[in-house]
Amino acid sequence: MSTTTAAMLLLSADRLARELHASTEPVSLTQWEIFDNTVFRCLHTLVGPGRRLSGHDSAAGSAAVRALQEYPTPLRPAPGEVYSPREAARLTGSTAYRVTRDAVADRIHAERVDRALRIPAEELDHRPDVTPAVSTDRHPLSRLSVAIGGMTDVVASHRATRGAALTDDSQIAAAMGHVLSLTAVAARHTLRRVAIAEADRPLLIAQYAQRAVDALDARSGYPQLWTMTSTNPPLTAKNLNDRLEIGLRAWSAAAARHMQHPVPSTDLIRNIANQGTHILAVTDAVIAARQFGGGGVPYGSPSGRALREVATSLREAETAWAPFTTAMPPSHDYVTASRAAFSALNDIASVVRTADRSHIPVGELDRDRALLDLAVGTHDLVSLLSVVERLPQRLLDSGLLFVRARTIAPRADILEARSRGQLVVARAQEAINLVSSTYVAAALARTVPDALFSVVAERGSRPLVEGVARGGPLL
Repeated sequence: MSTTTAAMLLLSADRLARELHASTEPVSLTQWEIFDNTVFRCLHTLVGPGRRLSGHDSAAGSAAVRALQEYPTPLRPAPGEVYSPREAARLTGSTAYRVTRDAVADRIHAERVDRALRIPAEELDHRPDVTPAVSTDRHPLSRLSVAIGGMTDVVASHRATRGAALTDDSQIAAAMGHVLSLTAVAARHTLRRVAIAEADRPLLIAQYAQRAVDALDARSGYPQLWTMTSTNPPLTAKNLNDRLEIGLRAWSAAAARHMQHPVPSTDLIRNIANQGTHILAVTDAVIAARQFGGGGVPYGSPSGRALREVATSLREAETAWAPFTTAMPPSHDYVTASRAAFSALNDIASVVRTADRSHIPVGELDRDRALLDLAVGTHDLVSLLSVVERLPQRLLDSGLLFVRARTIAPRADILEARSRGQLVVARAQEAINLVSSTYVAAALARTVPDALFSVVAERGSRPLVEGVARGGPLL
């Protein structure tokens, strides 16, 4: 599968922690330091750059920030962060006085922000030799580092491209608790497999991890991690799932490119609504097939009625756009991508509706993967509709939206255009339904992706590693 989520990578780390626990391979100090640095970067990314304790934090938020601040002197500071002299001293094992003196003497670069010294992380990074784990290293601890590092990259990328990542403190605490449980497992294993002379750091991290897990309220889940996706579609389709993934990603990318045009095509806008209706219909069919196949549907997942309500609003928006035009054609690449996606969706629907629902042939369709790709597709659909909902008013204000004179109420200035069947500039009173229906469709569609990701999450939302803190079992 080339589409993954941050939560799926965290659950993959669970399985790798089990493999590590059962392994008898020795652990080198280099392998441990790579893991150690990966965990700190992950915790920092989950909490968010620049976040400090304040009087407005929730209980879960305060616990998360404290857990990060209490991490034993990190091997490398968090990239892109800036630190006060006190924080820099903790990172370097120095004192705030000495750091301030070095900054004033220009021995380390520092900037003044609101009269306070702020030191970039790069000035405090004295261990560039500690690099991320590589995927070709098959050692169990290295593979665990790769999984946690991959999850960190997905969260960081989501924040960089969309401006936000985890926004719920309870989910931040839960995700941190999960990562620190894995850290405790890895540290205890390393203590048994590393040279005695190199055991100080793993012991320190093991003690910290157990204290931090005790302090974090990790009882809640982290559904936001399921919505953070990383997709790298295959170049060629080997099966129906590949066709669906390639088709949906190519369609959404082509639509996004076209929507950047100064004057987009109304035919393309109508097709986006039509394709969205098709995606929802196929999603409903896949959920039903998955339910009959034993997957189950959790409480709070989108029902057929809810999906039909959104699909109905999209059809109404498509109908409302029909009389109007910008006289611009859709791009050729969009037409090609749209047809490919429509064909893949049709074939998926055919399989799940005609096959025996209790047993869809193995190799013909992976329903869980199809549902994940459809969830990503609805997420892309919502992004497109967020652009579309602003277009009616923008096109009306600029006089770039046209309508056939014969389809609107007659008035003196368009009588000749009516007799000739010509286009005239649309006015706001003639597009009231267009504005409202587009807005409603976009608003209703926003409820779908999170609900679908909750269905995807339902199979693997419970951590495999439990009870690390409070003297419980390792696994």
